[in-house]
Amino acid sequence: MASSELETIKTDTSSTEIKTKKGARGKYKGSLVKKILEEVSLGEAITKICKNNNISWNTWNTWCKKDPSLDDEYQKAKERSVYYTIDDVETLTRDAIDKAKKGEYNMTTIRALDIHVRHKQFMAQKMGAKKIFGSDKEKLTLTSSQGQKLEIEWLK
Repeated sequence: MASSELETIKTDTSSTEIKTKKGARGKYKGSLVKKILEEVSLGEAITKICKNNNISWNTWNTWCKKDPSLDDEYQKAKERSVYYTIDDVETLTRDAIDKAKKGEYNMTTIRALDIHVRHKQFMAQKMGAKKIFGSDKEKLTLTSSQGQKLEIEWLK
């Protein structure tokens, strides 16, 4: 692809550049990229965010592949979403306990909340909780004078 066929989009909010074919769908301002990253950091699904902003997930994925700095920002936003998700679960759980004590929740509502909280916990784990908070494993490595290693790993 010749460089004359490319158009560079500079974001308004950072030095991120995204290259797309001239005339291709998905040429947007940096304010859109900023909005997408903010929504990702709030735990929203990227497919839903893309749909709500009239771009395809493939377009977003292409932008991230072509621009490593954008991909880094996207990964950081996903990591931040773990904190948001944890806070959200904490708030939902505390509110539910208060309402259950007052008799405002029935068992169906409590079960639905339980499923929701488990899903949020699962998503937080998949979005990088191990990377942020560490692993649930411990590891001990011993090295002999000849350079041979013995590693022992166990769950905390």
